Amino acid sequence: MAVFAISVKISSIIAIFGIALMTTESETQDLPHAGLFKRLATVIYDGLIVVAILFLASAIAMAVVGAIMGSEAITEQQILVSNPIYSAWLVVCWFSYYAWCWRKGGQTLGMKAWRLKLITNDNIKITYSNALLRFFSSLLGLAHLWALFPEKRGWQDIISQTNIIVLKMN
Repeated sequence: MAVFAISVKISSIIAIFGIALMTTESETQDLPHAGLFKRLATVIYDGLIVVAILFLASAIAMAVVGAIMGSEAITEQQILVSNPIYSAWLVVCWFSYYAWCWRKGGQTLGMKAWRLKLITNDNIKITYSNALLRFFSSLLGLAHLWALFPEKRGWQDIISQTNIIVLKMN
């Protein structure tokens, strides 16, 4: 009985979030593009989340290396500092946060807070190739400076054929 009640609660929460994230093509066509301030605010907000994810990813990596080589190997030899596999692991974790959020609903947590949504030029679901192009062309948020121009699109928007729009208040 308790399992059923928990599953009903979880499904209702998922349904609420699903309804909040759904927007139709006609709703997104006329919405304005996000300006520089909102873009940078989401970079800062999401940056805090990414730092937390990278801390967790580092803890996992240290636990794995410690289990394989012993805990002394981590501190004495600084095995993780210059290891390219460790660096690749962190980049994969960082990218996974953005790709999952963009693919799921077009919004990271920072974008939700600032009522922004990522859409493709064709208004279809973001693909992994769009997400990968967008992630690596963003230059740690500096590519948003291009949004100062009248078109209000960053380099990553142009390269990945996406747009960041400002959603209406409900």
